[in-house]
Amino acid sequence: SSSSTKVKGYPNDSLLAVAADLNNSGVVLLDARSADTYNAGHIPGALNMPWGQFVDASVNLLPVSELEVLLGALGLTRESKIIIYDDTIASWGAAGRLFWMFEYLGCTRVSILDGGWDKWVADGNVTETTVNTLPATTFTAIEKPGVVVDKEYIESRMNDADFAIIDTRTDADFIGWRLYGEARGGHISGAVQIPYAWYFKEDKTILEYQDMKELFESKGVTSDKEVTAYCTAGIRSAYAYFLGRLMGYERVSNYDGSISDWAASNEITYPMDSLKNYEKLVHPGWVKQLIDGEIEPDGKDGYVIVECGWGPSDATGYDDGHIPGAIHVNTDEIEYHKFFARNNPPADQWFGRSTTEDEDAAKGLGPDDTLPDNWWNIYPDEYLLPAIAYMGITADTTVVVYSSVPGAAGRVVWTLMYAGVEDVRLLNGGLAAWQAAGYDVSTDAVERAPVANFGATIALHPEYLVDDAYARKIANNNGDPDAILLDIRTWGEYTGATAPYSYIPASGRIQNAVWGHAGDALSDMNYFVDAKDGTMRSFTEIKAMWAAEGVTSENTVSHYCGTGWRAALSFFYAHLMGWENNNLFDSGWFKWSMGPEADINPMVDEYQDLPAAE
Repeated sequence: SSSSTKVKGYPNDSLLAVAADLNNSGVVLLDARSADTYNAGHIPGALNMPWGQFVDASVNLLPVSELEVLLGALGLTRESKIIIYDDTIASWGAAGRLFWMFEYLGCTRVSILDGGWDKWVADGNVTETTVNTLPATTFTAIEKPGVVVDKEYIESRMNDADFAIIDTRTDADFIGWRLYGEARGGHISGAVQIPYAWYFKEDKTILEYQDMKELFESKGVTSDKEVTAYCTAGIRSAYAYFLGRLMGYERVSNYDGSISDWAASNEITYPMDSLKNYEKLVHPGWVKQLIDGEIEPDGKDGYVIVECGWGPSDATGYDDGHIPGAIHVNTDEIEYHKFFARNNPPADQWFGRSTTEDEDAAKGLGPDDTLPDNWWNIYPDEYLLPAIAYMGITADTTVVVYSSVPGAAGRVVWTLMYAGVEDVRLLNGGLAAWQAAGYDVSTDAVERAPVANFGATIALHPEYLVDDAYARKIANNNGDPDAILLDIRTWGEYTGATAPYSYIPASGRIQNAVWGHAGDALSDMNYFVDAKDGTMRSFTEIKAMWAAEGVTSENTVSHYCGTGWRAALSFFYAHLMGWENNNLFDSGWFKWSMGPEADINPMVDEYQDLPAAE
């Protein structure tokens, strides 16, 4: 292997090729892309070898005898020195699929070109359109046991502590969407999700060894375990097999049949798990179909797409680009702290909101009106429901929400649910996911279509909101013994070590509150949102995280944070999982510690007995 390969530090770095390796004598270079893509231009000297010619109608590998005939006709032998490339993310693991097949057949001199076609072109290297071939020869396989596994083997091992199953598909696949006509939605019970797109850096080369190792180990996929991978039809998962080999994992395999096979099999013998309300966490393709009229909204009053954040549209990124047709919603439209008369605000106090006169007027509030302090709670129903109607939303509208700030999206989603909008959905990954899917953005401001009536005069789901008196009962241990106050703040906030809000100087937590995690800083939610792509963390991990704190679906859970954003996202996650006794303590730490009843609200500010966060 060349020295430049070793920079990445993989234990089996000879399996990862770089451009200089193409100059080595006797190398057979294979282009795993489609014939049309190959014919349009490829690396000089490459033979075209799409993986699809080596599978049967079920997309499983052909019998070995047939593979031998095909590979011999293409001029390959088991001793050939092979380097494979594709166009990385766009190829969905094609190079890995060929690598896995060759290793299964006993080839020992096979590697994948790091960065593939993407890096070759980006580096300005020459290309050609000549169709290259080799004279036919004889290929004689020696099957390598354990490289290919079937559902029967996985079923026999799936509950063993030393066995790990990797699902390499997208979040939508993992949680329950059936994107390719699978018989059942969801994932193999016990599988961990490590999406294929996460294996690559921005330049389409793979992650450094230490980063890849941390990624796999963070999901419990360690080198001391036997590891198998699957996807929809065994292509992306074959690339995960390659990565396992590259990292020196000694027992690694690919489930060729993958979910297409597993989902079509007996559901008792071959169990699957899914997110109970997965359809409320939508993927970009679903939103695109909604916009294009290919699917009908559930709401009889049509649909509205909401981009939200704190402040006007030029403060949230909306003006720089948004999903076509999306309106902008300022979170100040649904919550406030101080509401002074617009015409005569006090000189010595913060004005406290960034709404327009029209947005206030929609609530029935004029420029001379004031409201009592509200501690960043949502508006009372008499103002909130007209504010939602001003967005063009009724209780019977399908609403898709997204934001560059996950907590803002959670805040709006919860508020709409509380008000009574029956079909509220969150776009997983927001605008970044939309763009990653290849869809266009718009910079045209979208005019709202306000409606006269929301469809109710009081919130239709008041059970999603609890007040200070309810929280006090739990804090004093005189409420429901199964009720929990779940603190969705940083460990530092929970322990009282930090008080990161400029306007909430009080440190500590509500007495008897359980830490529900949030992020490592006030501005993020990395325990709930994957930093790599901004999508929601796998629900199986959230469930396990809360279970470790003694919190399960059997509890009545009241989520709280500083002012309601982070806790609203946590509430929505519990809702997605089907937790029925689930609400938001909107007042949160701000009003609890600073409001008019702070002197009677039990708090904890002794932290010596608490361990450091994990």
